[in-house]
Amino acid sequence: MASAAAAAPAVPRLSTDPALHRPATGHLDVLDDWRALAMFLIVVYHLLFLVFRQLPHVYGGVGALADSGTALFALLAGFLCQYQSTNFRFLPFLRKKALTILCPYAIATVLLELMQCIRGGNYQLLSFVREVLVSLLAGRGGVHLWFVPMLMIFFLLTPLTLWLMRQRWHHVVIALFFVLSLVIGRAGYLQVLHNTLYFLPFYLLGMAGALDHERWLLWLRRRQLVLASLSVVLFFVACVLPDEAHIQTLCRLVFSLAYIGTLARNAATATAGIGKSMRELLLRISPTSFGIYLYHNSFIGVIVAPIFRRYVTVLSEPLILVSLLVAAVLTTLLMTAGVVAVQLGLKKLGVKNTRWIIA
Repeated sequence: MASAAAAAPAVPRLSTDPALHRPATGHLDVLDDWRALAMFLIVVYHLLFLVFRQLPHVYGGVGALADSGTALFALLAGFLCQYQSTNFRFLPFLRKKALTILCPYAIATVLLELMQCIRGGNYQLLSFVREVLVSLLAGRGGVHLWFVPMLMIFFLLTPLTLWLMRQRWHHVVIALFFVLSLVIGRAGYLQVLHNTLYFLPFYLLGMAGALDHERWLLWLRRRQLVLASLSVVLFFVACVLPDEAHIQTLCRLVFSLAYIGTLARNAATATAGIGKSMRELLLRISPTSFGIYLYHNSFIGVIVAPIFRRYVTVLSEPLILVSLLVAAVLTTLLMTAGVVAVQLGLKKLGVKNTRWIIA
């Protein structure tokens, strides 16, 4: 990265901004904001979906804003893959992903399938094992778990995508994949291969941004107003055309870049008072985000959505929107507290690595 920056001396460096660059640890604080925001947006979208099912009028715009959380996660995954690829070795890379992603995902899948088995009264062992295996491969343990098999496909393609990033024409490939995304649109939750093709350009865009992350983040910061203006226009278009697939794709791209530009601009301001407290909160949400992702849909469906339908949907639309925001914040905080409590409890019992046994 240093050589890439040296090749463009006219672009100001951001190495003095601790939120965007930490040479000592290689960690970017802005990634914690990025991950926490993506998790919050996914909670908002699934709360909307589980309460209203359909998203008419203003909820179409809110749904488009929130649904970009998935694209934001795909961007983050690609960014981290490229950013941490200095001494890349494929087998250790896959082993790490198996421990940190596949193990918690497998536990969640077994638990969710067991819940379905108990509800359906089907206690046949072979049938249960078959359903678990199919769910692991296709992400069918829960409607939101399709994202994990898609991530693993991205990770299996890492040698190829890293090679692509070394080519001068990788931008052309990314642009062509975005055109393909506009053509095919996002599929249903359980169509993993289709959605892998759809979200691949977001993943590749994250990798391209990590090639010279300081320059990329600076570019987004300088165009924050333009991205915000486009976001406002697309928000109202999504309110009018909530089911238009092309608009949804443009929303995911523009909203994600606007979020990143805003976070990159504001990451360095959290120095004292409420800013410092918010930083500490984000540092709690960020490392627990995958645990929250695995179980948030069940938590919302069983507890939050029924309460919301009974007591909130009878209110006026502005109050519903405010209640939605409050419910999403409380859901994220409660699940963060739950994951942290489980991890602390396991550490008290002498378990050193608690991430893969979050369940």
